[in-house]
Amino acid sequence: MKPNQLTSSVTEPPVLQQWLQHLPLLLFVGFISFVYFHRQMPHAPKRVNPASLQFVGLNGQPLPAALFEKKAMIVNFWAPWCGPCRIETPSLQKLQREHPGDLVVIGVVADASQYEQAGEFMKSRGVSYPLVRETPLMDAVFGAVSVLPTTFYITADGKVVHAGSGLLPEILMQHYLSEALRK
Repeated sequence: MKPNQLTSSVTEPPVLQQWLQHLPLLLFVGFISFVYFHRQMPHAPKRVNPASLQFVGLNGQPLPAALFEKKAMIVNFWAPWCGPCRIETPSLQKLQREHPGDLVVIGVVADASQYEQAGEFMKSRGVSYPLVRETPLMDAVFGAVSVLPTTFYITADGKVVHAGSGLLPEILMQHYLSEALRK
């Protein structure tokens, strides 16, 4: 061993000491990441009374309560300018079509300036589930939705079984729905 190699290996701190030197930075980055992702996740209520939400269609008319009585619900907050929202739409329509007697999908248009575009987009895609306006009452029940799409899966008796933000693959949507239908 050469003399400078011996000196070099003696003066370098062991791997553990190197990690400990960086531990405060790692903890700080981990904490900031946790806070960021925690804020991005929807804070789902445990239960929802669909009749109390007083869904209002894009035309300003309330949806009849009979539409969602004794049915599981998927409440999807979206906007027509949102790329992931547009990608999810056919999967949500497929779920609605496959479970007409057991499920109602509700598309909540989160951007009031986009009501007309939302209706046109859905009509052009053959989407038949109802679109509603986001209301302060919905914000009170579901919390302020900050990520689109955000989707809540609710049993027929009002239990929220899943909430997700961002684009969900269809297989995961089917899984969440199957849990909402079983309850």
